[in-house]
Amino acid sequence: MASSVSKDAAIFRFTNPGDSEGSIPDREAVGMDYGLDEATDIGVISFKPAGDKRRTDVGNPFQSSSTKPDTGIAVTQYQLDMIVSEKLADSSAFAKFFKFYLDENSIRGVFRGRIGIRLDKFQGGSFDIIPNSIAGFKIIHVEAEDDLVWGGFIPVSITLEFVGNPISLVIALSNYINLTG
Repeated sequence: MASSVSKDAAIFRFTNPGDSEGSIPDREAVGMDYGLDEATDIGVISFKPAGDKRRTDVGNPFQSSSTKPDTGIAVTQYQLDMIVSEKLADSSAFAKFFKFYLDENSIRGVFRGRIGIRLDKFQGGSFDIIPNSIAGFKIIHVEAEDDLVWGGFIPVSITLEFVGNPISLVIALSNYINLTG
């Protein structure tokens, strides 16, 4: 069972149908806390969801620009910035992120994107995505810098790209809005 379930946030990877964050081995998940304190191994310091809609040009120069069709979502990405302690009991966190990045990020017919994210304290978990056959994440960028300024902590940045049916995001956000009024 992944120890990430006891943390405030997690990035995890599924391999088999029926996987859950609680059922996967530790090597397939990284748990994180919010912020930094003496007991923090990995602390989330910022979370930046961003999205772009497709832009189209008007095919006819005599048409008004208000006739441009809405062609839907082009890209939705989450950037997660964190601090990893060099004194970790389990110092493999960055290696796990990099392995998730290098390995296959999808499994045909099972997962569009194998990577999931859980952020309990960010907007009530409304941006959480559990990988399934219609939606998930792929890690498209991983970066770390052993910066001496932080003294024993390594800044790490991960960019996740949403793959799948955008309705999954809409449902998650709608459920949060309905719960909060």
